[in-house]
Parts: sequence; C-alpha cells; structure tokens
Amino acid sequence: MKPPFLVLDTVDSTNDFLKREALHREMNFFAVRAKQQTAGRGRHSRTWEAGSENLAFSFVFKTENLENPAIASIYTGLALYKALTRITGAQINIKWPNDITCNSSKLAGILSELVFDSGKPVLIIGIGLNVNSIPSPELIQNSAICLQEIIHQEYNLDHIMLEIMSDIRELFFHFEATLPEQIIREWNSAAQCKGKKIKIPGSENKSVYTIQGLEPNGNLLVHDEGGKPHSLQFGEITYVENSNS
Repeated sequence: MKPPFLVLDTVDSTNDFLKREALHREMNFFAVRAKQQTAGRGRHSRTWEAGSENLAFSFVFKTENLENPAIASIYTGLALYKALTRITGAQINIKWPNDITCNSSKLAGILSELVFDSGKPVLIIGIGLNVNSIPSPELIQNSAICLQEIIHQEYNLDHIMLEIMSDIRELFFHFEATLPEQIIREWNSAAQCKGKKIKIPGSENKSVYTIQGLEPNGNLLVHDEGGKPHSLQFGEITYVENSNS
C-alpha cells in the first residue's frame, strides 16, 4: 500500500512544516510535498530552491529504535537510488553522506533532522530532487543534473514521489539503529566508491584518503596515505580526479 502524502501550494520549508503540524499525528509515517518553498534549505543551512518543476518533500518517521539520525540518511539515499535507477534506467550513484548523483552531477539531496515529541525521538527527512529543471547556478556549489536531462522527457511530480515513497517505506519498515550487513553491501554497490581518492573540503588537513566503504554506524571508513584507518562521521568529501573507479 502506497503511503499518503499532503500537497501544499506554498510553505516555508517542508521540514519546518512537519515540525509544526505533524509531530502529534498518530501516524508513524507521514509525508508532505510543496509546490513552492520560500525558505527551503539543505545541509549547513544552505539555500535549496526546488521550484515548481522539481520535487521538494519531507516525511516523518517515528521509532524508538533510533540512536543516530545519520542512519536514516543512509536508508533514504538507498531508497532514492533504487527508485531513480528503476525510473530512469540510468547509472545513478550515492555520494556520502547525503547526495544522489548521475554522471558526477548532483541529482538529489537529503536533509535529516532529529526532533523530540513528548521525549520520544522523531526523524524528519527532507528530499530535494531535480526533476524537470536545474536550480539556479548561484544556489548550488557543484554541477547539477535533472531527470529530464537524463532521459529527455518530463515527469509528473506526484508520480515520482509515489515511486520514491514506496521504496522509502519498504526500507524503513525494516529500519535498524545499526546498519545490517545487507544494507551496507547494497549501499557500497550503489555508491561505487571503494578505492576512490578523496579530500575533505574546508579542512586544514590537505591529505588524500582512500575510501574503504560504509560502516555499521553510517560513518565512512577511509585510509590515509600511510594506511591508517579513519572514520568520517559527518561533513563533505570531494573526489580526487583520476582516482580509481
């Protein structure tokens, strides 16, 4: 059964709307889409302007089995990967910690927030997906791509959201606070990042690291140039050109 969702004409942000309006609903899983956001945002409070031709939505997930909200981004990213691969037939990839890419360009982003309702943890997860247009260049740091550009046809936004939410609900039905081995394997395959060289932008440390894969806590395991392991808990990574596929 496909999950219900609410469609709003205009809202400040779908994440903020759910914080105000949906925390006290009895449903453990609820989603909302906005045709227009006036204060949409991504990670680090960056502006995210989806526009009416693209998809901006959020969902609430209530569970007592929650220790690390980053785990939710892993589940969400894998669900997005599965849905978009099925819809487009294109080579879609996950980029840790929360981006979906195609041809090395950003297709979607995820923003996970943890709030509390009567002392119980509640996850609010926002997704911005470029469907029929690409955001203004000044609103994105790196190159971007949209679904229409990938296979040259326009998409119905509600249909796309239903497809994605079906995969999200299926994965979250089996949600665990520590990533099971099957999810780790699927994520590593979807990311295709093992062995790739990365740098950490904005860091004083200019070292190059080699990705080893995802850890059960959602961290990214990397080795430095001396072979010493490091566990990346948050932040961003930049792939070094000419690194191994």
